[in-house]
Amino acid sequence: MKRVSGIKPIDNLVVPELLYGKRLSFEGGGSGVRAIVVQDGILQKDSIYRIKPVSWEELSEWVGWIDEKEKPICKDITTAGVFSQDGVVIESPNLEWLKGHNLCELFRSFCNDLIGAVTGEMYCDEGIIKGISNGVFETIGFGWGGVNIREGVIYKSEPGHKFAGPGLADVPCGCKRDGCKEGVYSGGGVAKQVIAMAYHYFGIKPDSEGNINGLDPCQWLDTEARAGREWALEYYLWLAEGIGHTWADILNGSESIEIVGFMGSFITFGMEFMKETILNTMLKQAMFPVHREALEQQIQTGEETILIRSKLWNKECPGNSFMGAAIYGELSYQGLI
Repeated sequence: MKRVSGIKPIDNLVVPELLYGKRLSFEGGGSGVRAIVVQDGILQKDSIYRIKPVSWEELSEWVGWIDEKEKPICKDITTAGVFSQDGVVIESPNLEWLKGHNLCELFRSFCNDLIGAVTGEMYCDEGIIKGISNGVFETIGFGWGGVNIREGVIYKSEPGHKFAGPGLADVPCGCKRDGCKEGVYSGGGVAKQVIAMAYHYFGIKPDSEGNINGLDPCQWLDTEARAGREWALEYYLWLAEGIGHTWADILNGSESIEIVGFMGSFITFGMEFMKETILNTMLKQAMFPVHREALEQQIQTGEETILIRSKLWNKECPGNSFMGAAIYGELSYQGLI
């Protein structure tokens, strides 16, 4: 078996010095693409562009318009998918029309969305895995991805494709397999279950866009939970216990684990209803005293001691992805990765 080298952070990298001048950073997520100006290593949050293109031609025209307006020295992108070494999109789960096109026709560099986010978290001052020796960083949005950090080296992982359990073995997943945690606990899997429950409990069918009462299924679940609907609260409790057991298993894998970091729309917004149960489930199952003490402190004080949300990511401006795309692009350009 070939030995995997992982990603080792470059020591003493200063982001503002690396990202000199004006750059454009692009992020493809969900059904849309966003762009932001990065000026001397700082995100210009008043300069965010958004579009929901339905074709490569529409994307090309939009990118060209922004390029002419901003006149950056380069353009870099991070987006979900699998790419060839020369930039051809092999798989694009969210923006299917990207498949077969070469990202290098529009952008200087490209990287997978998880690698982009991890790069931002690894090098930016507010990044939650910067300086971490051992831990995990996971994103639970439409899917469930992540990385493992071992002795300061970052390795890709597939936490969403661990087996969810015998009673869930028949639940389909987007990877074309059955029984994956992603198919059960991610936003994409939850949306399917919510649609089924909406019809079962209330006789409500989704509209042509897959929405329930005009809302994304996960947003409708949140609305029902905030209204105190028993079915929604019980479903969130069940989800929280499953996610909590998953993260407790990570802690029990090694006493050296310092952090379980997370980002993503589903887990971030769902924490309003799941956080207490997730933490208590992790505490109940955690074996090592160092983890139990950290979890007890977090439960008692609210201080993020071990289960830590990304400070760079939010739904409107995924700063870790934007910065990660620019950093990855420049490091690639300089031949440093």
